[in-house]
Amino acid sequence: MLFPRLGVGVSSSSRGLVRLQSSSLADVRLSGRRVGGAITIGRRNFVVDAVDFDIGVDAFRRTAWRLERPLHLKKYHQLGAVIPWFQPEEPESPVGRFRHRKSAFKGEFGKKDGAVVSYEYMVPPPPPKDSGKKWILEEFLDWLPTQGVRFSINFAVSTTELIMQKYMAKPDPWDGKPQFQTFDAAAGLILGADMFNRRDNMKSELITNLYIAQTNIDAISMAAFRNLRVPSLVGSTDKGQIYGHSIWIGIQPVYTPFHRDPNPNLLCQIFGNKQIRIAAPGDGLDLYEYISRSMPSSNSRFRTVEMMDGPERELLHKAVWDKDISSGQIKAADVTLEAGDALFIPRGWWHSVRSEGRVGMLNGSVNWWFR
Repeated sequence: MLFPRLGVGVSSSSRGLVRLQSSSLADVRLSGRRVGGAITIGRRNFVVDAVDFDIGVDAFRRTAWRLERPLHLKKYHQLGAVIPWFQPEEPESPVGRFRHRKSAFKGEFGKKDGAVVSYEYMVPPPPPKDSGKKWILEEFLDWLPTQGVRFSINFAVSTTELIMQKYMAKPDPWDGKPQFQTFDAAAGLILGADMFNRRDNMKSELITNLYIAQTNIDAISMAAFRNLRVPSLVGSTDKGQIYGHSIWIGIQPVYTPFHRDPNPNLLCQIFGNKQIRIAAPGDGLDLYEYISRSMPSSNSRFRTVEMMDGPERELLHKAVWDKDISSGQIKAADVTLEAGDALFIPRGWWHSVRSEGRVGMLNGSVNWWFR
């Protein structure tokens, strides 16, 4: 099978080693246990190479790092065991919308008042005044006091009240439009929202689009941080300089707009699935500059709050996700990460991320920026 852009094929020996055969590069030998072959994903104009075997640092350095090429590493890690905050979902309930389990979280996640993290939340609008319906945030407030001491209820109540107050301070809070908010709050807030979505008497909407975004793992649990081993591709590929790491935990759907990072990035999926639409530096810049001509103001090419709300969010989303890769409307490729997968994103490569799966369920990732 070929790695199209590299012009390399794959063969295996009886010893379980894999050799990339190349007409344009010197042969590269990959050591490690062979789980499968090399896989190529993508469409007409551009592909992302993928491997489902242990590629090893030397081969990664030659085939991805030095060439600044993305690489999909299937079943690369077991961080879900190191960060033991999630438990597998049970079969769907008879109503077909919720799960039986009281929460997808387990262990001590969110149960300590001292764990304060950064949130992003697309706040849903209240129903029309004459609808006779309750705002879902009001229902959440009514439900919180019934939960005893399973998480930091006082913090969750005060945070929810502040979210509602900020929304109602809009010039027209009855315009029916969501509002993007960022704030710091207890990690237990998302635990409470997950439990609320799974309550027995679920008759209302779900809390969605609540995201612990770009937060250090040690802010939630020092024990998990101490047990977290830096992947070898991060620590040994080049200088071993780590610029930062982040945990991303959200209630689906979650979304990150089209942007690029100033440093190489290894994104590891630990719970649920994510889809990444990724474009080469030149192609992404052309698209971004085309979009920016329609934007109300000049904005950064890196991830910013302005990209998450209002006209800019809509323009970015339509330009990136409403285009068809197979017909050549956009020069990009899609990569789907399942739990245990990782994606290497070289410096300067443009990408947008969105969750896949059932609305209201959890999604979790961790990443490292490094050199």
